[in-house]
Amino acid sequence: MSAPDRDPFALGGGHPEDGDAEALALFQRWLAESRAADATDYSDEDGWDAALARRDQIEKQILACAGPIGLAIKMARSRIAGFKDGEIVIARKVSPDRARMMADRLTLIRKHCLHMENQLREAAAQAMLAVG
Repeated sequence: MSAPDRDPFALGGGHPEDGDAEALALFQRWLAESRAADATDYSDEDGWDAALARRDQIEKQILACAGPIGLAIKMARSRIAGFKDGEIVIARKVSPDRARMMADRLTLIRKHCLHMENQLREAAAQAMLAVG
């Protein structure tokens, strides 16, 4: 799969309205698998790996979803992926250099989200002016 195909913020193909229902259904499945993975005993490596594999498969399907709901899910998932009970779980599992790199990526994602928000607000304001 090429890099553009794996862009977590891509809107995907197809009709957005078709992707919204699919994205919501997949997100519910992803949440259930995430809870199952969290409930798995970490010493049970096979169970842990199987739970993560099921969740990862659903994530791939979500990344392919079109529409604004699919995009919102992708953004929210990126934001909450490293948190459990309000704590950054990933920081306990990776080296400090990797944690720093991930923090830099989150900063970049935040900048892109703010840019997208500003563009949407500007488009809404322009539409209101054109109508009014």
